[in-house]
Amino acid sequence: DDEPVVQALLARALAAAGYVAVLAGDGIEAFDRVLARPVDAAFVDLDMPRMDGYEALGALRHLDPHLTVVAITGGGEGAARLAVAAGAMECLQKPLALDTIGRAAAGAVAITRRRRQVARAAEFGGAAGIGGRI
Repeated sequence: DDEPVVQALLARALAAAGYVAVLAGDGIEAFDRVLARPVDAAFVDLDMPRMDGYEALGALRHLDPHLTVVAITGGGEGAARLAVAAGAMECLQKPLALDTIGRAAAGAVAITRRRRQVARAAEFGGAAGIGGRI
C-alpha cells in the first residue's frame, strides 16, 4: 500500500497473527522485494502509483505462480470483483479490520504452501493422496 498509515496497520495486524511483513509503497517496489526475498502471501492495494494493484497482481503471480495474493481496495465491490477475476484470493475493503487481515493472511499462506507442496510432489512423479506414489 502506498499509504504509510495502512502499511503500519498491515504490519501490526500481521505481526499479531505471527507473520513478518515486508512492506512496499507501490507495485514495482513490491515486485522487487518479492524477487529478492520470496514471500508466502502478498497484500496488494489496487490503487498505487507507478504500478497499480492489478498489474502488481499479475507480475507477482508471473514471478511466483504459487503465490496467493489478497487485494485491498477502497474502490467498492466493482473493484473487488475485478481483483478476484484477475486472480486475487479475495479483496478486502478499506477500512481494514485487524482480525480480517489476520484471517486473510492465514488463508493465503495456507493456499500458497499447499500449492508449493503439490508442485514439489509433482516434480518427483506424484503427490501423496493425489493418485501418485511416494
